[in-house]
Amino acid sequence: MNVFEYWFAMIKRFVGISVFPTWKTITLGVFKDRDSLLKEVKERGFGLSDEASYMMDRPEFAVSPTKTDIDLVACKLAQLGIESGTPLKVRQRARRLGLYPCPAEVALQLCLILCPTKTEPDPPKRLRYGGVPIVVSEPISGPPDRWGKHLRVFEIWCDEDGPLKGPRFIGSTDGDPRGLWTGEGTFIFARRPLPQG
Repeated sequence: MNVFEYWFAMIKRFVGISVFPTWKTITLGVFKDRDSLLKEVKERGFGLSDEASYMMDRPEFAVSPTKTDIDLVACKLAQLGIESGTPLKVRQRARRLGLYPCPAEVALQLCLILCPTKTEPDPPKRLRYGGVPIVVSEPISGPPDRWGKHLRVFEIWCDEDGPLKGPRFIGSTDGDPRGLWTGEGTFIFARRPLPQG
């Protein structure tokens, strides 16, 4: 997206026309709690990194108490008019174009939509690390290391054949406001903010 296309997108957004088509629609609140959702994800053959498991135990990770449909958009950073940026800058730029952070539950629900059949879990060593879907949400505290605690978001890893044929794994990536996201990944946003209450 060049400068002209970006400003054209901004004008369309201002007059209420979305420039991003809906990629997937998922329903939150289908599971009664985190444990039942996590059990289903594992039964579908997804492994979890230690960081992802830690994040799911944090109070910031919550399952919606009511059923709510949410439209998702998948895009590259170039479609937001930037080549790279901090997670904070990416969220701010996306919001100007009518895209919003997803609830953290979206990462797990998305795995169930992408992989409707069950498989045996595979080790993550065969996974492809470039271009993985990053679910843009408000960041969650990751496990502390020698530099302290870091804010992180979920990403979904699969091999070159895609999640229906190869290994499935839920990991995490840097979500700290001062971190760096580059144009390699696919970024998942919500079309509108989740209703409060």
